[in-house]
Amino acid sequence: EPCGGRGRILFVDDEPPLVRMYKQTIEKLGYDVVARTSSIEALEAFRANPFAFDLVITDMTMPNLTGVELARELASIRPGISVLLCTGFCESLSSEKARELGLRGVLMKPVPTHELAEAIRKALQTRVDSPTASRRGTVLVIDDEEPVRNLLRQILVAEGYTVLLAANGKQGMRTMEKNPADLVITDIFRPESDGLEMIRTVREKFPQVKLIAVSGGLRVFPGGDFLGIARALGADRAFPKPLPRKELLGAVREMIGSADEESSIPADEAA
Repeated sequence: EPCGGRGRILFVDDEPPLVRMYKQTIEKLGYDVVARTSSIEALEAFRANPFAFDLVITDMTMPNLTGVELARELASIRPGISVLLCTGFCESLSSEKARELGLRGVLMKPVPTHELAEAIRKALQTRVDSPTASRRGTVLVIDDEEPVRNLLRQILVAEGYTVLLAANGKQGMRTMEKNPADLVITDIFRPESDGLEMIRTVREKFPQVKLIAVSGGLRVFPGGDFLGIARALGADRAFPKPLPRKELLGAVREMIGSADEESSIPADEAA
């Protein structure tokens, strides 16, 4: 009888019969399983609550995102998340690429129950991140400009932070209610809502959360002290756009933890 354990697993495969079979098998081993037949839906479920899962098991060949592409996306959201890749083909990955993607093993289909049980056990034992211990902090970025959101995610993930993204205040508040961040970076000017009101709401509902306000409004409304207003409403720090990387990262480190080593990103570049 294969030995099981405890933990929550996200299982992804585009073939419903296989999903039902493996979900049942893994649940019999004692694990809680969330199953998805779409890599996009799996990514959305993970993004909504990155620390809800201890392990992800994904098929390699799927529409939209392959297993490797999905693993890369998951790692950008939560560095260190453990991933097991299942494949029906003799595909190989370099050990360096496997480590980069958080892969804890590649399993050949059909996967025998005892082999699956052992792979899960080892993956959970050797995972390098922990929601309560080793993660450095979670940052929620709220900005209506996708390039700005993605650039900030790239910068912060490179520093070891977990990054959540929201395109507007409503998304941001839903994310905070499901998975509160340690720090919120929010744009002041957004088409759908007043960013200053967002600052006030975050301060009222999440008084312990650190908050950085950013704005390009000075280019639109010269002379308006919107950053000063943001600070008066409760923002811990405020920066104009384009964002100075060195100062921004310094503020983030000061608020929710310092890096083990200095960033490799040139300090004089602006986001």
